[in-house]
Amino acid sequence: MTRKTACLVVCLFAGVASANPLPVGKRYNPSHSLATALNQYTVGSPTVFGAAVASLTNQAFGVVGFSGHVDSYVYWNDAGHTGMTFVYRFTLDSTSGSEVLSRGTIGGDFQYFNITDAGSDTSGTGGSGLTAGGTPAYLQKTPQGVLRGEFADDIWTGIAAGRTSGLIWFQTDATNYRTGTAGAIDGTAYSTFALVAAIPLPPGSGMAGTGLACMAGAGLVQRRRRQRI
Repeated sequence: MTRKTACLVVCLFAGVASANPLPVGKRYNPSHSLATALNQYTVGSPTVFGAAVASLTNQAFGVVGFSGHVDSYVYWNDAGHTGMTFVYRFTLDSTSGSEVLSRGTIGGDFQYFNITDAGSDTSGTGGSGLTAGGTPAYLQKTPQGVLRGEFADDIWTGIAAGRTSGLIWFQTDATNYRTGTAGAIDGTAYSTFALVAAIPLPPGSGMAGTGLACMAGAGLVQRRRRQRI
């Protein structure tokens, strides 16, 4: 794949003991009151993220009083894993006001792929209590393939203004990516762009290189939106 030639950077992170697949349903933070030995997500990161394939950063969302941005990254073939890993970070602006980020969502073709491990590191600045490291209360995959990170529930307080989530990651058996959507929710949903899993297209379909083409298209759409504002 030509996409894998971009920026062959290897990132080292603290290792994790075992994989926690994410089927349709929820996986809880191990500190959550509903967590069991069988329904936890991984706190930490893969021992080694693979080759960096692409990134799409500083994708703005929101309105006055609730605003921020999403960063997304794609890696290829982490240590001990074959396939793409998708990584996301949600950030609220310091001017965002009193509303907290209660949920982050990622839309893509994830319903067609297995998520062999999923988790969050604790590099975020989060909020108070159990949200301090920016880790979600739980991660979820819906039947429609939407990925969710829930940051606010009965004991998690959400991501506050001027703070960030941890790096939330999903190891998959996907071999292609495209630009899709991310959502930031405080009771109202606001959308922006993020890199997501994509169904591989047949050779000669005229859409080869979709991952890179969509990123260029996303930039064009955002420039047009700014011109109309």
